[in-house]
Amino acid sequence: MRPRVQTSPEKHRGEEEDLAQADFHEVCLAPIGFSHAQLDFVQNKFARFHGYISRKLPEDRRFKRSGYAMIRSRKPAPQLILEKSWDSTPYRYLAIRVRADHRTYLVNLYTEVVVKTDMYQHRLIARSPGQWETVVIPFNEFALTSNGVIVPAQTKMYRQKMESVGFSLSDGREGSFCLDIAWVKAINSINTDGDSERIPQHRNLTWRSANIPNES
Repeated sequence: MRPRVQTSPEKHRGEEEDLAQADFHEVCLAPIGFSHAQLDFVQNKFARFHGYISRKLPEDRRFKRSGYAMIRSRKPAPQLILEKSWDSTPYRYLAIRVRADHRTYLVNLYTEVVVKTDMYQHRLIARSPGQWETVVIPFNEFALTSNGVIVPAQTKMYRQKMESVGFSLSDGREGSFCLDIAWVKAINSINTDGDSERIPQHRNLTWRSANIPNES
């Protein structure tokens, strides 16, 4: 999961779709340990995911590790056509406006899958901790994982049935954490239409020079 962080993918063309507009719900997946997490909304401007990660194990010897927290957006509400997902294929990138600390978070994408523990993940590495920045990740760079482990036989993400997006922290470090999230969007650059390349506009461009078949 090689991170790619940039201010903008080439130039942002203006076509985008909000994947999460302050519609997160909190899930702290450390009920057997001593970690805690919460989600606050600051002045209705951004969401703050924060808490404390503890690696202390409970007395029950069945548990070998602890210290994990996550949040995820709610699934889209069903409409008249009963859709509970969205199609991200018209877009090339996932763009996230965040203000992070020095910890390493994961971005989680949930799609329609057979195995419920499957999700697609990518590292979210802040280049300027403590400052707002935009992280841009190509959809095709997310890796399929199950229970936090990369699956050896990678399968292509079913991007036509995206269900939710989330963030998690499991870097093995004990201590407090704080991640501010302003927005999450699916975007294109001026040169992309989803997985296809957009033909640049040139004054002298003809059907023949663009390699477009002319059926006439």
